[in-house]
Amino acid sequence: MSVDCTAVERALLRVSQGLRQAADELNALDAVVGDGDLGTTLARCASALDGTPFADGTVADLLQEAGARCAAASGSSFATLLGAALRAAVLACRQAAMPHALGDGDMAELLGHAAAAVARLGEAQEGDKTLLDALLAVQRSRPLDGTPWTVLHAEQALHAALQALHPQPGRIGRARLHAGRVATYDDPGMVAVLRMVQAL
Repeated sequence: MSVDCTAVERALLRVSQGLRQAADELNALDAVVGDGDLGTTLARCASALDGTPFADGTVADLLQEAGARCAAASGSSFATLLGAALRAAVLACRQAAMPHALGDGDMAELLGHAAAAVARLGEAQEGDKTLLDALLAVQRSRPLDGTPWTVLHAEQALHAALQALHPQPGRIGRARLHAGRVATYDDPGMVAVLRMVQAL
């Protein structure tokens, strides 16, 4: 899989459409252990992503602009984490002088930096049932045998991660407060990442 600027911009537009379509579902999931507004929050980010054409530039430029638009659209905790993930990916992309088209190894590396940023800011660990688990699932879905990496690999990995964590209590934020009351649920942030991937 190779991703250039045109592919990134098209992907962002598809993701924005997918997030709007999933808004009600994400609100309902978020209401189980949160404020019930994650879908609304991400719908605002989606509107910002496809509001105007992106400026020409490198992949890093596009990701930076996407992060800035999401940050301006919402100040929610999830949007803040998403922004941190994008900023970390942009910084890694620039420091490594990655080309205008990214290969599988480049994308896996960016996902690793994004996951590390989310772990630091959210004070989360793998298995806490958060956005971090979704990012790690996508990163690890990359085949190591040279097989081309596809969106289907990421989708299958996210389904597996959700299934594995479904019976586990949430350990971060509001989810931790409801650990004794809510026996099983799907983390809305993880489902949001799944819907983004499916939109691709």
